[in-house]
Amino acid sequence: MLGQMSRRCTCGRKLLQSALFAGVLGGCSAEVLPGQVASSEALRADRVVIVGVTGCGLVPRVASGFSVGDNLFVTVAHTLRGAEAVTVDQQPVSVLALDHRTDIAVLSLRTAEASPPNDAGHGEVAEVVEVVESSRATILKPIRPTAQTPPSNPVRVESQAVKVRTVGSIDIDEPIDKQTYRRDGLVVVAETGSIVSGDSGAPIVNEKGQLLGMIFASGRGSAETAYAVAASEIQNLLGALPGKTGAASVSTGRCDAIVTN
Repeated sequence: MLGQMSRRCTCGRKLLQSALFAGVLGGCSAEVLPGQVASSEALRADRVVIVGVTGCGLVPRVASGFSVGDNLFVTVAHTLRGAEAVTVDQQPVSVLALDHRTDIAVLSLRTAEASPPNDAGHGEVAEVVEVVESSRATILKPIRPTAQTPPSNPVRVESQAVKVRTVGSIDIDEPIDKQTYRRDGLVVVAETGSIVSGDSGAPIVNEKGQLLGMIFASGRGSAETAYAVAASEIQNLLGALPGKTGAASVSTGRCDAIVTN
């Protein structure tokens, strides 16, 4: 699922993002489509996942997501509104945290052996990554199964080259909550292809595989433009999590408070 909205974006020249996830998106076990990755450093796709959502009698919804450590995953909050069941790569998960201001949700596999993000405690910063306007980045997008492409384990991932257009604060008029939310983020423009339904929750990484942000919407009338919440906002939410990932699920909201576009 991917929201399409007009965004008021207050932009700075550059923003320092926490690189909590430096190397967390690492590894090469996922199948990346040939010719779609510019360098070996970008083969950090084994933690990209498909998030499935059912509930409210609607057609099942699909979003993207990614792992931030053993048994913990991050995706967008808006797809989870009214959810009755949530899965990651077809495995049931609990909704550990849901923040509509930043549009971030944290999911946890239902196991008592779950570990903190990156096995390094919540919110620990490894280094700082500078995100500069006009720099290039990559969206890592899981390929959803179709009749022509059956499910695979791990999921196949395609990379989409983008250019950072603006970095700074983004104001979001949220009609369901009747509030205006402000979040740190960035706006990127696809160099090829479009931002499509289901791309919400996909990570944006630099050439070293370090997380810069997470897609939450496309531009109204511009399928090449994507809005992303900053990695620092994700770090802040992870830092506020309880010490144990086996905590009870939080409410996903009423069935009449859902996103359908």
